[in-house]
Amino acid sequence: MLCLINTEFGYYIYCKNSFLAGMLLLLFSSNLYADLTLYVTESYRDGGDFEDSFTGRKLSVDSGNATAFIISKAVSKTQSVEFTYSYQSTELSFSNNRKLFDVDISYFHLGGTNQIAKSDKAEAYVVGGLGATYFSPDSGYSSETRFSLSLGLGAKYHISERLVLRSEIKFFSTLLNSGSGIFCGGSSNGGGGCSVSVSGSTASQYEAGVGLGYKF
Repeated sequence: MLCLINTEFGYYIYCKNSFLAGMLLLLFSSNLYADLTLYVTESYRDGGDFEDSFTGRKLSVDSGNATAFIISKAVSKTQSVEFTYSYQSTELSFSNNRKLFDVDISYFHLGGTNQIAKSDKAEAYVVGGLGATYFSPDSGYSSETRFSLSLGLGAKYHISERLVLRSEIKFFSTLLNSGSGIFCGGSSNGGGGCSVSVSGSTASQYEAGVGLGYKF
């Protein structure tokens, strides 16, 4: 469902569902410490393993670059609320490196930062978030949306009044239903059935990245 938000800044935000609308409205609704910062970051992401409970085959998400867009709004002198969209285009492969199919992995997280140390221009913080992981495979396989969380450590360096350098290491954990099938359909398995029956309750990824922010 399309929705429209009129923020205190006069912006109009179009979104496809009420969940996303609520997250964005929360970011834009408070007058307290109203400064807003937009970050673009690049990371190297590793991890993301699956095990097929039927065959015992191990499958892995290939390591590679990931891009994130972060909207951050300060709610106090030491804390901020953030919405993060992070995207990785990668492959799912067997343990012998034989490719199964391409898959895009997106994280949509609402969370924030909490400052733990500060100097004149630099600060250290913990960062975390809750939201959804969206797996989008090719070859006609079904997409999957699962609950996920993230936790990490970061540092910011204020280059100027408006420019901020940001560096983070972060852990992502996506919750799975052990024994359930994912990535169903597809041409490689005759258009029916599921490629993987998950063994285990989580899929984890790790990343380290750096980015630049602009404070409005």
